[in-house]
Amino acid sequence: TTMLWRWRHVWLMRRNGRSLQVFRSLSSAAEKKLCRVIDGKRMASEVIEECKTDMQKLSVVPKLCIIQVGDRKDSMAYVANKIHAAHEIGIDTEYVKLPDSVEEHHLVHEIHKRNQDPNIHGIIVQQPTPATISTAKIQAAISPEKDIDAFHPHNVGTLLETNDPQMLIPCTARAVMSIVEYTKMDLEGKHAVVLGRSKIAGSPIATLLRHKNATVTVCHSKTPNVKEISRMADVLIVAIGKMDYVDSSFVKPGAVVIDVGIHLVPVEGTNLVANSRLQGYAARGDCHQESIQTIASYITPVPGGVGPLTVANVLRNTVDCCLKQTRVKPVDVKPLLLEKSGNDENVPDDNEIIRRHTPKHIEVLADELCIPQQFVNPYGHHKAKIGLGVVEALRAKPEAKYVVVTGMTPTRYG
Repeated sequence: TTMLWRWRHVWLMRRNGRSLQVFRSLSSAAEKKLCRVIDGKRMASEVIEECKTDMQKLSVVPKLCIIQVGDRKDSMAYVANKIHAAHEIGIDTEYVKLPDSVEEHHLVHEIHKRNQDPNIHGIIVQQPTPATISTAKIQAAISPEKDIDAFHPHNVGTLLETNDPQMLIPCTARAVMSIVEYTKMDLEGKHAVVLGRSKIAGSPIATLLRHKNATVTVCHSKTPNVKEISRMADVLIVAIGKMDYVDSSFVKPGAVVIDVGIHLVPVEGTNLVANSRLQGYAARGDCHQESIQTIASYITPVPGGVGPLTVANVLRNTVDCCLKQTRVKPVDVKPLLLEKSGNDENVPDDNEIIRRHTPKHIEVLADELCIPQQFVNPYGHHKAKIGLGVVEALRAKPEAKYVVVTGMTPTRYG
């Protein structure tokens, strides 16, 4: 058995024009031993068990809203998997299906309705959407507190600037980092190469790798020497969107290879993925699995690798959002410093005190009062209307009180 792991001392010679190439080959049995195929389904089941445990701490049932525009078969499959997985652990769902012809402002209106609904804790707009709809506008329309995909500018900025364990992380990027952690590789100082720079996968993955002190190189469609760069990687993450693009010639011996891509290939009698209800499709990734398994130390399969773990992280983010939205946060109103004048013989009246101070920004005050952001509609910097939906939102918090001040007459004594 030990001989299988040693170099087999067989020198092979091949004529190539005028020169002779000489190289050594590994035992075929040893090649099969070198690579471990990571079971994403097993890892996903562990995440789901964690979600079930955390849901026991909740006083409400988490609810996820998924909005889909159009009839793409792959999108329908992904949505079906998310809904099925959510129901398996007791998360409620709302599925909103809109036609391809829907106008952008109507889609934004549907999102705002869910932002205002305190019974909905997470929102996903299934990508891609039609070219007539701005992805950036749609992502910005979702409340940051309910942004399951973590693509809102606020969440993206938080990811770039901090390494806060409580922040929302994009589901695919979170799956990739969990897989790297599973391999027990210490990323500090390691060379990580990410093929692809999309906002969904490549960019957030690169950011998380930098947080772990890896040396990160991002390759994209304009990178001229992708293969040479890839061969230097200790960790190679492939999210380039081209089926079977990466083979063993891209991979450094012993590297960890994570295949994020998924492509549907019509094959009679096969399923896209479990529970998708779609017949006639098989899934392949961006990597040529058979070739890479002869040289890598770890690889994720397609299907059964990153995909199931990404779906599990949708549930993880939904439960996390629900925990944050229902957590009782103590009210912490910080009063303005009272500036007294040396000429004050008597207690000044409220109007005079107000004129001496710069009022606090209304959004800061709302945050101190624990009023959810989606119910605050500022007009100017110092005033706001509060949506009546806040009453329902605060109902689950026993310490919350809703007080309506209809009028106040200031006197010289406050």
